[in-house]
Amino acid sequence: MSTTTAVEADEWVRRIGLEAAKARRTRSRLRIWAWSLLPVTIVLYAALIGVIAGFRRTGQDPGWVLLLVFLGAFALLGAIVCGVLARSTGFRMEGAALGALRPTVPDATPLEIRVAVRRVDRFDRWARERGAGAPAASPAAGSHVADPVSPAGASPAAASPAADPRAGSRPAAPTVASPAAAPASHATAPTTASSDTAPWQPDVSRALLRGRTSFEWFRLVMGMLLAAAPLMMVVMLTGLILRRLPGGQVIVLVLWCLLPAWMLLTLGCSVIGHLRQDAEYRAGYRTAMARTKAGSIIDDRTAVDLVDPKTGFVIRPACAPPLNRSTYDARIRQIRAAHPDATPQRLS
Repeated sequence: MSTTTAVEADEWVRRIGLEAAKARRTRSRLRIWAWSLLPVTIVLYAALIGVIAGFRRTGQDPGWVLLLVFLGAFALLGAIVCGVLARSTGFRMEGAALGALRPTVPDATPLEIRVAVRRVDRFDRWARERGAGAPAASPAAGSHVADPVSPAGASPAAASPAADPRAGSRPAAPTVASPAAAPASHATAPTTASSDTAPWQPDVSRALLRGRTSFEWFRLVMGMLLAAAPLMMVVMLTGLILRRLPGGQVIVLVLWCLLPAWMLLTLGCSVIGHLRQDAEYRAGYRTAMARTKAGSIIDDRTAVDLVDPKTGFVIRPACAPPLNRSTYDARIRQIRAAHPDATPQRLS
């Protein structure tokens, strides 16, 4: 856990771009909140144990007990929410940083970015090894370079190395150069056909891992949750009917054990789905999308391809802007209309 000062934030803007630097700073703040609320929860529930012990001895008003229970639950919920948001923001940071660095390191992976952005010196060492960012060598005479502080190349003034007396006096840190603003003489590779600017086409597919996709696991979990309520009603009605029969109490007890077993099975499928989602992310794609109660989608893992689990075709390429619900549904329909009989290929 580390904080991000204003000076360090400027350093990260120069290295991974403005959007990724903002996401990194937001993630750091969310982590601070999450780790700060955890000891608060422990202290509140430790005090709750003492208050309950005193209440049992003296029979005092249980108001303090209820207050501590509420405050402890609120602090624990806040820590969980901050942790989940920090994880989601971390995925967004990896996608933004990967998109900014892709012109110079096209084969970089999200896991590399995750390790490199922990500290400035670690990122600089990784950048030197991989050749990330704008090169430190001076460009040809008469050419201009983008302002290293602005990854979008919106520099108010750009000067050639000959006009700057400080040029060459200190080594330049690896920086993110804008592919749109870089001239032809710049050493950074142009991205005239990058996935960020090329129009999307429903004809790009990729191989998936063997076995069930995370989308299928989460769909199974949702079906099991929806079936839990009817199952509970059937168990209750059956128990009311059988409890008056000889030996019916044993049958009722067995039926009541079905409910916690069903919920444990649902929890196990959910854990497997999350593990599968992490494996897909390491493989360079994702198939499952989180949805809010309003029906909108949460497209946060933009560092990898978003793939249709039914056909294996790419809905959104890696490092492209996140999709909204309408665009996501439209592309799904377009892919399945263009490839009605397609099935995903599997990695060997």
